[in-house]
Amino acid sequence: MTFDSLINEGEYFPPFYLDEILPKQLRGGPLKEWTALERQGQRTPRQGLRDLAQPYLAARAALATDAEKYHAVTDTRAVAAQKTAADVLKAVSAESDPPAFQPAPSDAGPGSTQGPAQAPGALAPGWVADDTPESVWRADLAAWHRRLLTALGFDPVAPGHLTTTTPTGPVAVPVAHHEPGLVVLTGGFATDVDATRGDGSANRLAAPVRIASGKSLTTVTDLAAWLLTNDNAPRYALLLFGGVMVLGDKDCFSRGQYLAVSLDTALPRKAAKGATAGEIDLIAAVFGAPSLRPGEDGSDDDIAKLVAESRDHSVGVTAELRVGLQKSVHLIANEVLDLAREQGVHPDDLQDWLPEVLKEPGDLPKLLTHESLRYLYRLLFLLYAEARPELDIVPMKSDEYVTGYSVARLRELVAQEKLGSASRRGHHFHGSLALLFEKVFTGHPVADTVKDRTTLSAASAAVTEPIESIEPVAGSTPDPDSQPRLAPDDGHAAVRIEALRSRLFDPESIKLVGQKIAYPTATLPDGSPAPAKPLDLRLRNEVLHQVLRHLTFVEGKGKGHGAFISYANLSINHLGAVYEGLMSYTGFIAREALYEVAKGGDESGGSWLVEEGQVRSGRYPDEPGNSVFVKDVVDRDTGETASRVHPVGSYVYRLAGRDRQTSASYYTPKSLTEAAVEQTLRFRLDDEGRVDPLKPEKAWVNAADVLRWRVCEPALGSGAFLNEAVDQLAALYLKLAQRERGVEIDPEDYQRELQKAKAYIALHNAYGVDLNDTAVELAEISLWLNTMHPGMKAPWYGLHLHQGNSLVGAARKVYPGHSLHLGGWLNAKEQQRPRHVPLTERLKHREVHQFLLPALGWGSIAEQVSVRKPKKGAAADEQPVSVAAGSVADWLDPELIEAMKRWRSAMRRNPRGEQKPKTKKAATSAADARDKAAVTDERIGQGAFDLGLDLWEQGGFDFSGTTTDTDAGATAEAGAVSPPKRTAKEEKKGRRPSPRASRDARRRAA
Repeated sequence: MTFDSLINEGEYFPPFYLDEILPKQLRGGPLKEWTALERQGQRTPRQGLRDLAQPYLAARAALATDAEKYHAVTDTRAVAAQKTAADVLKAVSAESDPPAFQPAPSDAGPGSTQGPAQAPGALAPGWVADDTPESVWRADLAAWHRRLLTALGFDPVAPGHLTTTTPTGPVAVPVAHHEPGLVVLTGGFATDVDATRGDGSANRLAAPVRIASGKSLTTVTDLAAWLLTNDNAPRYALLLFGGVMVLGDKDCFSRGQYLAVSLDTALPRKAAKGATAGEIDLIAAVFGAPSLRPGEDGSDDDIAKLVAESRDHSVGVTAELRVGLQKSVHLIANEVLDLAREQGVHPDDLQDWLPEVLKEPGDLPKLLTHESLRYLYRLLFLLYAEARPELDIVPMKSDEYVTGYSVARLRELVAQEKLGSASRRGHHFHGSLALLFEKVFTGHPVADTVKDRTTLSAASAAVTEPIESIEPVAGSTPDPDSQPRLAPDDGHAAVRIEALRSRLFDPESIKLVGQKIAYPTATLPDGSPAPAKPLDLRLRNEVLHQVLRHLTFVEGKGKGHGAFISYANLSINHLGAVYEGLMSYTGFIAREALYEVAKGGDESGGSWLVEEGQVRSGRYPDEPGNSVFVKDVVDRDTGETASRVHPVGSYVYRLAGRDRQTSASYYTPKSLTEAAVEQTLRFRLDDEGRVDPLKPEKAWVNAADVLRWRVCEPALGSGAFLNEAVDQLAALYLKLAQRERGVEIDPEDYQRELQKAKAYIALHNAYGVDLNDTAVELAEISLWLNTMHPGMKAPWYGLHLHQGNSLVGAARKVYPGHSLHLGGWLNAKEQQRPRHVPLTERLKHREVHQFLLPALGWGSIAEQVSVRKPKKGAAADEQPVSVAAGSVADWLDPELIEAMKRWRSAMRRNPRGEQKPKTKKAATSAADARDKAAVTDERIGQGAFDLGLDLWEQGGFDFSGTTTDTDAGATAEAGAVSPPKRTAKEEKKGRRPSPRASRDARRRAA
């Protein structure tokens, strides 16, 4: 049930929940109670709105015509009242508490009419009526807003100025009404929501509100966003614009998520009475006073409960999404096998077509599983990114992208349950997605993402946009201006996609699924000529239609209508639950027919596979009303439902027995990660755990200290703990930075600054290890999605996330000391094995523990990064460039890569003992060299990977500082870090350094 008067901006409620579930809940909840009260003659918010139909039309006729004329100008009396309220706060001494609320003054300023503080119907603070046309218009608007609040069940108190506390001092906020957990702000008169956004006249404040030195807010929405982000913010801000109401929630208003209603559309309809959840009913239930007020026992208000319930519904959707992913893997893998068979290639023969990938006979099902999941993860990534246009990962604000490239465009095509027969075997879905995947990987336009304009990569050359080319004269010096180059914008200036050069979207990461594969040799194994045509494994429309439907649509139950999945309300944690739920599944090729059975034939509680021979034995009942076979295959001829059978040679994707339990592949919910990280930070900020990370005023650490902390998640999974740690550390950093500077971040910039801080911490300070290689890739994806912001280059979080066993040193193994100089343990071909030593046995003479020696894997990242030096004869100013994962990485310092490779080479040399310097000068030079190398090594640790993020307050942060003792990582999943050491003086006095002392010390040093 959808109403065009209600605007669910940014999906404040999941659409499926708002359209299908909430109306049903209202019928048995407040609507039923209101019906009983109305029969007794009592007023309800629903009845109040119904009675406003005629008064609204009268108010609209009186106010709408002159709205632009009168509200576009500043109200001088409101300006005077705002100044008076601000002066009162300035006069309050530091030892006294400022007044929580200042009623509107009786005199709004020089030249105003004397009178009571509140004229009849007045809501504007400090406004006093006179007989001028502007004054009459403002009085009528104020009277209408008061009448609207009364109809919704509020009892409007005198308008005035509410005091809110900020790091720079108290600020007076003009409010029309306030009560615990709620403030009401008013603007001009508007008839549609668009007029209340941006710089529209209806969105202007009657008087600017100064919130900090040199910073004033001039619009109602900006004031609401700023107010709702303060530490002592109310839960809701109700914004009134005559014919429009907006409900802002502090948890998501700054992200552009809110609920709005056009009274201009809803009130004239005057919905019929009764308990049916109609348009007026829904508006009254959401915007009415009873829904926005907390319970008398201090419990949450009804809207907060509904929002929490809608989020829980999203969690329920993840279970359906996980099932959809499981079915989609099955569909894609079997499509590949079916396409190969149709072209005369048996699954066992695919190894001949991909010998470098399918090296062993059992590699095919593993490859099908891995690549099918990777294909699906690409879709999930884009669906999530497209649902968050504010992150600017993909240009959802561009009509060209939405209508020509996006997954959202394809989503509309799968709303119909079945495809027409003519399009089933086509490749429209595949071609559209392949183009989109390419654009996301290479960027678009390519000319704006390729740094070396004189050399076109193979990926760039494959793009079909216009390319200009001028052939150089043979033997002449190459001229950059005469070399092949891309057009400035490829003719699509409105579509800008930053290149996400990741393993996920790398074309080389999928060798089989959806590919055209040429036979690798000229002849077949039997000597006959190889096929001339490539093996075409592009996925057909009929399969991708089902896949997209599984990923984007929730089927209705019973007579209910289905609806699209709200990815805007699926958090990183929800997607993590989907990811990790599939880690314990495995794929295999059926060598005999397998039947699906379940208790009562209902697979909702789990199902099993039985072999055809077991079915023939008669051990499994299959009589009407007593069958264990899952039956969902409809016979086209008889119309009867047949058992689900996996034929010989088909791909089967199932839960692998006890793999989930033995591998501990369980997803950790946000409630647990949030509490674990918060408790860890408490003891990081204070030895006794007495400092709340949300209120770190008493913490002795500085903002710069937070940027030096390291966090490690040794059981990575999809990165639930790591993402939560990044979130809380970034928020803590900004709180400390604002406190130290004594300046607040502009509300419009806060979310961007938070994302930048999260990206910085995730890139430099976040580490993770997991045995499952897919988990590592998913963690990298989740960090991307969690930290992306407009203008950010795609980071390579894989530098700190690795597959491996985090239980280092679990075994007690040693090498004989007398043979260390031979370096046998560093020999890759015939590696010397360590000797296992029981804990009860003493070490023999000169034996050395394995974990004390360098290993082959140390600095292995050097194998994935390199330096590409200029070719012979290149221009004099051409510099070496860094290369990561086969692509140019201009954010990596070539000198530091070379230094890292030298360090790795030195660490893997055979130990020969320390040679004593022959002269004093040589000893001094050696010491200087060691000091210089130490500084370089420290910078290699993180500085090499800086993306140039300009962090708020901490620009040019120096990683070569001496506080190396803060680099210790955590061993708990939540990620703990050891505190920096106190100075000798502080240890002696038993005190912690104060933030002010630390700041003063830095200033003196500067």
